[in-house]
Amino acid sequence: MIPTKPLTVLGLVAGLFLLGGCDKTEASAIRLELSKDGSGVLTVTSLAAPSEPTNLESECSGVTFDARAAVVRVRGRVAAGASPVIAGIRCERGPSNLRIRIPRGADRKWASALAPTDAADRREVERATKTGGLGKSVRIEVRVPYEVTVHGFHPQLSRLKETVEQDAGVWVCALLLPVDLEKSDHDLIWDLAWRSE
Repeated sequence: MIPTKPLTVLGLVAGLFLLGGCDKTEASAIRLELSKDGSGVLTVTSLAAPSEPTNLESECSGVTFDARAAVVRVRGRVAAGASPVIAGIRCERGPSNLRIRIPRGADRKWASALAPTDAADRREVERATKTGGLGKSVRIEVRVPYEVTVHGFHPQLSRLKETVEQDAGVWVCALLLPVDLEKSDHDLIWDLAWRSE
């Protein structure tokens, strides 16, 4: 079942990630899991500070809530060869490669779609979760069933963190980028290539 409403968590977002074995970088994340047939599963998680009371709050009594944060997760299938676009982030797929274009100019919608970018909203999320740094970065993760032979991003920006590792026969490639990434008219490009069978 795909959740269609925000999973509202009042002061419990941090606990959700700890119990689920996740870390705070997964509160705002894009994950593309590719299959050998070229299709994939895309999961997108965003963090927000809702301004309106939620259904959960109306079902509680004897408490006055003073902070609010919400996690929204959507999941869907990506057809073989399709090139999904997530809040302006373009995934350009080839038979054994993937280029991810991340806008940094006026068309950078991804930051506000995946994390609270307003300073007041960020403070609200931090008050609700008691977790510093939550929503300050977006994790883009690609899981490939083949050995990743080429990876890298340009331009080289010191605040970005890339990891590539093997986990149970799957190559997990991740790029952690700050929501307040330096603005530019030039996209950030992340290239991955693998050796298919």
